[in-house]
Amino acid sequence: MASFNFALLILGTFLVSVSSQSAPRPVVLYAEYPVNSNCGGVLTSEYSAIAYKTDVNVSSNERCVWTISTPSALGYTLDVLSLGLQLQTGQTGITATCLSRTTTALTSVSINGTGGVNLLFSCNTLILTFFSGSSSPSRGFILMYKASRGSVSISSASKHYLVAGSQQPHIRYPLSAEANYTNNELSTFVFPPPSNLYSTSRKTLVAYARNRLEGTGCADIIRLYRFSPSTAWTHTTNLCGSTESAQWTNNDAMLAVFRSDGSIVNRGFHIARTDLPL
Repeated sequence: MASFNFALLILGTFLVSVSSQSAPRPVVLYAEYPVNSNCGGVLTSEYSAIAYKTDVNVSSNERCVWTISTPSALGYTLDVLSLGLQLQTGQTGITATCLSRTTTALTSVSINGTGGVNLLFSCNTLILTFFSGSSSPSRGFILMYKASRGSVSISSASKHYLVAGSQQPHIRYPLSAEANYTNNELSTFVFPPPSNLYSTSRKTLVAYARNRLEGTGCADIIRLYRFSPSTAWTHTTNLCGSTESAQWTNNDAMLAVFRSDGSIVNRGFHIARTDLPL
């Protein structure tokens, strides 16, 4: 059984004990920093902290995905203040993934300890993914981010969704049936496994139906990714203007990223999830 030392997290006038694998030390956040302790979510503030399971052990096979998208963000600084996890390659860890509107490739880095995390300068949206293996007798972590803001060509109509179970099983994009999406959008749809727990006995099915995109090419495009602890987010396929419908499944998390270019817009698409037993 692993043993842990404890530190103090100072949040204004609140004291929270957090596990640490190093000697006890104070962990200080600015009092005005919002703190998120949920397993996943969409964060839009300029700066925030994620303090996840700092005083209890993480569960086996957890999957938590936080999408961080500050308006006008050029990039982010990311610091790991406390890390109680017993990191295991391909089993337990945290990945930080950068998305840019102008570059289709995702860039992921593994978080290996406390301190600053080297991210790409061009990181309009940051996705943090925590995953645990089948045996995870360790505590959680505290991360802190801050956005660098400036002039970026990303539409304010861009949206970010955490599509979790029955909370929001179907999304029309854009929401209004009478509206078009806009130019220069960067929008994301995260599909965690049911109850945020990976299981080999069930799968998530995501279904896509096109209303209309720009033409039949890939000027406006949806790129699909599947998550695996050993490979992080792996690109699987593209949905372009010629694709009327599609389905894809996974027993781990999935991600869809929509980008529109700077010219023609249209009526968009529908996307929905269903959880299936194997």
